[in-house]
Amino acid sequence: MDGLDLQAIANMVNGASSPEDAWLAFHAVLAHNGLDRASLHVDLPRRAANPFAEHPSARIFGTFWDADLDARLRSFQGDVRQAEDRDLWHLRPTLRFLAVSHRPLFIDHRALLARQRDTPFVPISTAMLGMGQHQALVLPLSNPASPQMSTLNIWGDDPGPEFGQFVAARQEALQAAGLLFTAFLALRWRKPALPVTKPLSNRERQILSALAEGAQAEAIADRLGISERSTREYLGRARAKLGTRTRTETVARALILGLIDPATSHKQ
Repeated sequence: MDGLDLQAIANMVNGASSPEDAWLAFHAVLAHNGLDRASLHVDLPRRAANPFAEHPSARIFGTFWDADLDARLRSFQGDVRQAEDRDLWHLRPTLRFLAVSHRPLFIDHRALLARQRDTPFVPISTAMLGMGQHQALVLPLSNPASPQMSTLNIWGDDPGPEFGQFVAARQEALQAAGLLFTAFLALRWRKPALPVTKPLSNRERQILSALAEGAQAEAIADRLGISERSTREYLGRARAKLGTRTRTETVARALILGLIDPATSHKQ
């Protein structure tokens, strides 16, 4: 996961026969990098009493830590934020965090307890260590203001520091991979997108290619010698032409259609 191969992610989704098969291919890449304990939550109802229960619009891939905890969580009746089951306590601060932030959340339970500070996380980390979980990484894949919540979740069961060091250096790449993967899923298996009737301009392709590289609006504006406002206006036009809902979906569809090539964005 040192680099983000967008075309490889697109190919694993387009070559899959179902969303579940696509997840298995994506998870295999994570597992190859030592991140085999992982799950993907897509479009969970953020404000539901139990967002992890079965809902028509939600998709959950993989298990939440292990099969036992996953089953208890999905079948929980009532507000999961008020659960008395100590194995579910960690959901209170996690859901609270996801309601206000789109930044990665990493917790090393052993390191937290070693600080010997009396915080609300002490009983939570104690409970997690009791289950064999030493680290947790939650990567938000949706806007906190959205009624739907999507996350890529990765857990570590190694007491050593290697897992934390590995994911700390790759949080942005992992989050970007999750964002692109869910965007490709949406484009592949939701209702067919409208055909592209207006071609993208050279400037729109430049901006989408730079976004596919991971560049932000300010850096793109500097690179192209335009304002950030103009950058966002070009992006809005590209989104309208491609019939997509989000910036990530716009990049994903442009890539699928062969309209951009991130490797040549500096040369355009």
